[in-house]
This record gives sequence, structure tokens and C-alpha cells, in this order.
Amino acid sequence: MPAGIQKKGAQTGKETAGLENGVKEPVEVFRVTTILISGRTKIAAINGRIMREGDQLGGYRIREISEGQVTLSKGKEKMILNMDPDRGYFFKKLKTDPQVMGLSK
Repeated sequence: MPAGIQKKGAQTGKETAGLENGVKEPVEVFRVTTILISGRTKIAAINGRIMREGDQLGGYRIREISEGQVTLSKGKEKMILNMDPDRGYFFKKLKTDPQVMGLSK
């Protein structure tokens, strides 16, 4: 294999050393690209999957979806995901006209 490329599942010495020192597994990366809020409906696209509050993702439960961020929890651990600033879209139903969705980037 070329330098810097490794076969899927192969571990480097650094990764193996980390596992020996009590690191259980690598932290999964989550990317929020879209949030939709309309009345009680709150939906977020995380890693390309449509998720709602209460859904589970990678062992974490989605606790809250709000403007620009998603809050996850796993036991006592809490993680706040901000919407991807380069590719994120936020939609919210406008109070002035319930037929129109507001979009911000």
C-alpha cells in the first residue's frame, strides 16, 4: 500500500497503543447538515440520515434539536453538535405565513 494508506480494519502502532491504555474505541464523527423545525416537528439530517428527537445514533440518544444545533446523550455524557457551517441548512416555519418556510445558511 502507498504511504499513509492502510487496509480497512488494520491498526497502526499508535492506535494499538491507545487501545492498550484503556481507550475503548474511536469517537464517531457526527455531521449535522440540515435542521427542520415546524411546530412540534423537529428533524435533523445527521451523517445523511433523517433523525428525530428520541432516536438513537451510534449509541447516543438525540435529546434536543434546536436552531443550529443537536444535543446527544449517552449515559452521563452529553454532546452538542453544531450544524455544519459550510454545508448546513436550517428551515423554520414562519409565523407570519404558515405556508412558507424560512431558510438560512
